[in-house]
Amino acid sequence: SLSTAEAIGNIVQQSTATYNIGEAYYYQDLFDEALEYMEKALALSDAIGDMLGKTFCYDAMGDIHFRKDELDEAEAIYNANLKLQHELKDNEGIAHSIGNLANIALLRGELPKAEELYVKQAELLTEVGDLEGLGKAFYNRGMYFLDKDDKETAITLIKEALRLFEQCNAQILVDFVQDKLKEVQDSPEP
Repeated sequence: SLSTAEAIGNIVQQSTATYNIGEAYYYQDLFDEALEYMEKALALSDAIGDMLGKTFCYDAMGDIHFRKDELDEAEAIYNANLKLQHELKDNEGIAHSIGNLANIALLRGELPKAEELYVKQAELLTEVGDLEGLGKAFYNRGMYFLDKDDKETAITLIKEALRLFEQCNAQILVDFVQDKLKEVQDSPEP
């Protein structure tokens, strides 16, 4: 696809194919290669003024740095993406970036900040009606409360995440959350 797009000069398709190659590397945990392709896709999106494409690239690049445990780099990219999403008035994207920043805060042990961001994320996702995203927000908040040794609240939030995933037929997430819920319920009290 990329070769064909390059041969006919279709920059939009070049950008899409380059992004997809980066995603393929990401899912193979080949983060350096993934980052290289995402940076190329970002440059192509920028060249054609594809602002939405840029937000996808920023998000993926932040995720790569997050997975590499390069939290400062991930945070900077997520913040740049958040700024762009505000310019685009993309509330779903804003909510996603806020969730990414909450995950970073959680990993850093900044629990009150993480909770504040997760709540803000959930509010935005409720407004836009993104059930899967809202389920992820509830799940992440559940993990936050689990980190605070509040098993009861964690279970309540994980159950709500499960309900939302079932409602939008996200079966892979349903299976994952059912397993996690059982694990949490069966674990000894802190």
